[in-house]
Amino acid sequence: MEYAQYRAVVRLAEKLTAENGFIYDEFSRFRNASLWSRLAALFKRL
Repeated sequence: MEYAQYRAVVRLAEKLTAENGFIYDEFSRFRNASLWSRLAALFKRL
């Protein structure tokens, strides 16, 4: 990644409020849960 792009990403991350961080945290937890349930279903079929 170019340094300028990296700085832009860092600036964007710094702009996020605590509320946005909470929403992202909830979303990532939900996404991880769905990932694990899909993996479990895959292993059950083996």
